[in-house]
Amino acid sequence: MNKLKFTHFFCTALLAANSLLASTASLAQTERVGGHVDSHGCRPSAGYVWDAELAQCVRPWMSSAVTLEVAPKRRTCTGVIEMQCLMVREIEPKQAKPQWQPWFGDIAGYTHVPGKGALLRVRKDKQDNPPADAANTTYTLLKVLP
Repeated sequence: MNKLKFTHFFCTALLAANSLLASTASLAQTERVGGHVDSHGCRPSAGYVWDAELAQCVRPWMSSAVTLEVAPKRRTCTGVIEMQCLMVREIEPKQAKPQWQPWFGDIAGYTHVPGKGALLRVRKDKQDNPPADAANTTYTLLKVLP
C-alpha cells in the first residue's frame, strides 16, 4: 500500500511539473511589457523612441540633442575651487537667448579656442546613478554649427 501511495504522489507531481512547464512555455511566447519592437528596433512600450539625429533608440527624458552656444572667453568661476570656466547657454528654437552660465564640466570631443565663440550641436545624456562627485549629465559633441 505504501508503494502505491508513493507511485500516486510521484505521478501527480510529474503531471503538475509538466503542466507548469507547458504554461511557462506559453507565457514565453506571449508578448511581454517592453516586448513590442518598432521598425527601427526600438521598444516604445519601454519608453524608447527613434531619434534620427542621434541615429539610435533613446529614452527622450534621458538623451537628446541640444544646441549650445559657447562664449569666446572663459570667465572666473567658483565650484570646489576658483577656476576659468567656459560660458555657455542652451539655445532653443523660437526662444529668447538665456543668460550665460559657467560650464564646470567638459563637452567630450570639443576643444575651446580662446577668443572664438562656437555654436555646437551636442548629445545630452542624463546619468542614472552618477558618482557623488560627478555631474549627472554628460555632453558629447555631435557637430560644430556654422
